Amino acid sequence: MHCQSPSLSAPTSGRADAPITIENCSFVANEAEIGSSIWFRGWEYFILEIRNSIFACGLLSPAIDCDSGDAIISCTDICGNAGGDWVGGIAFLADANNNFSSEPLFCDPDSGDYHLYDISPCAPENNPCSTLIGALGQGCEWSCCGFYTGGYTGNTNCDEEGKLNLSDITAMITRVYIDPEVLLCCEENGDVNCDAKINLSDITNLITKVYIDPEFELCLCE
Repeated sequence: MHCQSPSLSAPTSGRADAPITIENCSFVANEAEIGSSIWFRGWEYFILEIRNSIFACGLLSPAIDCDSGDAIISCTDICGNAGGDWVGGIAFLADANNNFSSEPLFCDPDSGDYHLYDISPCAPENNPCSTLIGALGQGCEWSCCGFYTGGYTGNTNCDEEGKLNLSDITAMITRVYIDPEVLLCCEENGDVNCDAKINLSDITNLITKVYIDPEFELCLCE
């Protein structure tokens, strides 16, 4: 089975009572009370085999619900699912068969684009399996500026949650006043007023955004 399955909702996920193989599929933001993407029971006779697939951001429950020993999983990324990722009947596979838990880095999941950034751990050149993981390959290139902040500058410590906070301000102060040779994690993120410089004005704007006016708009990345 090769597939893409975004944002589906059901009381329980799809149930299979027969052998099934899933390969190069992307299950994203699906929702079910038991197994947000898969509920499988082999009853000691059938096996669920999953290869080169992504299970991300499932709601209400872990992505896969099955009995221990019912599943064989390899080269698969299970990440950010409610109730945990490699848990229950698949917990023992977390560190086996080149499986992992990392943000897939989809191009624009909010708009339904589940292609991968070139730096995605699911791209063939970035994972130990040297193969595409998920349904779709590279569709965009990564730029550090604004990557986690909706295209805006300011995330100078490049935390993946994209939060602007004291840590970003501290990085800017260090860069401007303590050690100019220290580079920010992403230099473009430091130019929050778009004057092609990193200086006091940028620090002031960032402080305004974080502590005074959350609606204050910083510079958009080019």
